[in-house]
Amino acid sequence: MQTFCKIIVELSSGRWSAWFLDVPEILIGGTRPADAVRQLLCHFGEDQFQTTEIFSLPDGSYDGHLEYMIPMRNQQRIPIPAGNCQSFDFAAP
Repeated sequence: MQTFCKIIVELSSGRWSAWFLDVPEILIGGTRPADAVRQLLCHFGEDQFQTTEIFSLPDGSYDGHLEYMIPMRNQQRIPIPAGNCQSFDFAAP
């Protein structure tokens, strides 16, 4: 069975912040939603996620608030910060 994580992205004071629903205390910012999501995934380590399979949740999104789901590569429920940030490519939201 595939495990998924929900990513929340919100606009506040002209900047976008992204966090995992299960780890709200770690917020990562960016000038665009894609930048914030990319940096969030980088912070937690790309090896934990199927980065090519991120998808939006239109029913949970509205002006200034976006929601995404991303599958985990392993069966842990909550992502763990990686401690190092390496860049990678994925389909930007």
